[in-house]
Amino acid sequence: MKIKVKKIDGEAFTAETDKTLDEIFEELSNTSENSFILLGEHIEQKMTIQSIEKE
Repeated sequence: MKIKVKKIDGEAFTAETDKTLDEIFEELSNTSENSFILLGEHIEQKMTIQSIEKE
C-alpha cells in the first residue's frame, strides 16, 4: 500500500508499506516499546509525524 506521510515540520514523503493503516496506527500509539517507526524505506521518530493517509 502506498501512503503519504506528513511531518510536523511540513516535510512530506510517499512510502510503500505492507502494513495496514490499523497496524500503523497501533504502532504509532504504542510508545512504550520504541520511539521510531519504519515506513517504507524511512525510519521516522513517532513524535514527528503529523498525519498518514492512504494514497
